[in-house]
Order: sequence, then structure tokens, then C-alpha cells
Amino acid sequence: MKGWRRIVVVGGVVALAAAGMVAASGALDATGPALTVTGLPGVPVSGALTFSVSVADASPGMGGWSAAIDGQPAVVTLADGQARVSLAGVGDGPHTLQVAAWDRAWRANWSRQELPFTVDQTPPVLRVERGSLEAVEGRALVVLLDADEPIEAPTG
Repeated sequence: MKGWRRIVVVGGVVALAAAGMVAASGALDATGPALTVTGLPGVPVSGALTFSVSVADASPGMGGWSAAIDGQPAVVTLADGQARVSLAGVGDGPHTLQVAAWDRAWRANWSRQELPFTVDQTPPVLRVERGSLEAVEGRALVVLLDADEPIEAPTG
């Protein structure tokens, strides 16, 4: 009987030690990583969407993060602390950027953010009023333009 008791006691100690190691490793953590997405412009964008992502998880550590536009996975390039997603093939109008981050727990914990943005990749149509192009030497030339959408800073 003494041998069996010793096996049971040693087995119990090993099981407790293993449970303590798992708990200390954060593998059973139930808290998602801290996720912050900033820098989305408040004006319509074209070409690419640039933003900043900050992710952190103290225990058990970060597993990774990803981005999607309207539920479709997006290819993200990182440069100079900024994330960049090409808007090729994304139509004009309102869209949603979804960013998800996960940790390295045995059952990964997730954090998500959804942020709205607007795409405008169609250049405005400009029309020049006919009478505005009459140039006279020594006088200013006034050019009157009509656009099919607001223009912020026309130059010429």
C-alpha cells in the first residue's frame, strides 16, 4: 500500500505543478488583446487606405492581427509605422474596415474593431463655361468651372 500512496501523491503533485505552469503561462487567459486603430481620414479616400494599428497582449502574448474591407480579407503592407491597404477594386461609397487581433492562448481570444470610411476614386467632371476663355492682352483671364461634385482646392 505504501507504494500506491506514494504514486498517488507524486501524481497529484505533478498534476498540480502542470496546472500551475499552464495558468502561469497565460494559456488559459480569457482576455482579448488590447487593440487600437487610429488615423482613418474623415474625408473620402482613393488609391489606398492608411491607418495605425496598436496591438498588445501581456499574457500569453500576441498571436497576430488582420484587416478586411466589408468582410473581404485585405492585404496589408506596413511601412513607417503605418498600415496600408490598396483600394484597387473597391467601389465608390461607404465601406467598413474591420481589424481583428488574437492572442496565443490555447483557445485564442479575439478583439475586433469596425470603422467606417468612404471611397471616392472617380475624378470630378469639370466643364468650362464657353464665355470665360476670352483672353485679352494685359487683362486677367477669368475661367469659370462647373464641377459635378465639390472641389476643395482647384489649381491652374
